[in-house]
Amino acid sequence: MFDREKCAYVMMGLVGEIRYNFLEREGSIMMPEMSCVDSKSAIAFFKKIDPEVRTILSFNNGRPDMRYEKEEGKWVSIRYRKENPALTYHREMTV
Repeated sequence: MFDREKCAYVMMGLVGEIRYNFLEREGSIMMPEMSCVDSKSAIAFFKKIDPEVRTILSFNNGRPDMRYEKEEGKWVSIRYRKENPALTYHREMTV
């Protein structure tokens, strides 16, 4: 059974809803405004659901916030700029 408090603790942030698309291997995290999740914890969480997860999206108050993608064996993060979501920046992560 899903435990909301445990999920929020594991991801180190306030989580309103999570989804996973097994066909696309894509996880989604919906959070209230001004909340965030720890990237490594979120990736580890979805890897427990599916070790082959490829993409994780986070939404803050319904708006895109972060996107994590596995590229050539490494996770890359993309932050959506709130003033212009079309402009993003990349930062490589090691998980």
